[in-house]
Amino acid sequence: MNTIMEKEILEVPGVLKKSLANNKPVFEQIRKVIDEKDIKFVMIAARGTSDHAGVYAKYAIESTLGIPVVLAAPSISTIYETQYKLDDAMVIGISQSGQATDVIRVLEDAKAKSAITISITNDENSKLANITDYHLFCNAGKEVSVAATKTFYAQLGILAELTSVMNGYDDFDENMNNIISNIENILLRKNEIFKIATSLKEMKECFTLSRGYNYSIACESALKMQECAYVKAKVFSTADFQHGPIAMVDEGCHCFLYANEEKFLTEYKEIVAKLRDYGAYIIIVSDDSNLLKQADIAIEIPTQETQYLVPFYTTAIIQLLACGLSLAKGLNPDVPRNLKKITLTK
Repeated sequence: MNTIMEKEILEVPGVLKKSLANNKPVFEQIRKVIDEKDIKFVMIAARGTSDHAGVYAKYAIESTLGIPVVLAAPSISTIYETQYKLDDAMVIGISQSGQATDVIRVLEDAKAKSAITISITNDENSKLANITDYHLFCNAGKEVSVAATKTFYAQLGILAELTSVMNGYDDFDENMNNIISNIENILLRKNEIFKIATSLKEMKECFTLSRGYNYSIACESALKMQECAYVKAKVFSTADFQHGPIAMVDEGCHCFLYANEEKFLTEYKEIVAKLRDYGAYIIIVSDDSNLLKQADIAIEIPTQETQYLVPFYTTAIIQLLACGLSLAKGLNPDVPRNLKKITLTK
């Protein structure tokens, strides 16, 4: 079965190239205003997959700049009708459709408080795009499959470049060209990843684990398996996992570990040893050959030296796994039950 989700995943390299090229003039404008204003903190408003992109941005901005980043609770604006105090803030709204009413409300309040407002959408004419000071366009083309894939990648790319702009880095384009080339090579391994997914088709529940930059991808991995393959997937930071949830691990429990950030390698090795002792079935996505030897299923990815860019390879794997797992279960990942492409909440 050929799916739209698979087709859209394979479009990712081209989408990243278009998206990043398209937004250069806007990034220059943002660079100027950042130089002029002393930004004390950043707030990000988003839901679902877009919220996971926001989690990535939180780690990227905080770890490289030390500027606190908070993820907005939109109900503060929409239900409690309280306005945030946003002086000296940058507020970012992320929505693929640009129609998310709760995200729009947060950005409207932010603009009223004179915050710098930025939107990231896949619709240049959306309300969210039109109400913000600066709009960064995903330029992913129409995404038909309910599961967001190429738009999520575009959001990651935009947020990575925003991090680069805020830091004054000058090597971003070179890094991204190399990353896009490596993503193309990962996508050529589609049949290999689908075969692994088929071996997991009886899986009904699992944990997805990581830390740091890849925590956002562990979140997205759980969501993709939930919506595409109806797996009861639960995400944890590997640190939080050891403060209670690890008690749920028993014989045959499926645990996915996304582990290509060297700073956490010692911790990853320790938790894998624990999971092995408890009888877990361990799937590891990593660039570390020694760690991969400890896995029941090992998926090797390239090494990415620039730390804030490490999630770009794990993302390709989790999208292919979710698509392949859905197909292996005899499902259609393009039209998950109970879901629509655009979900509006307050």
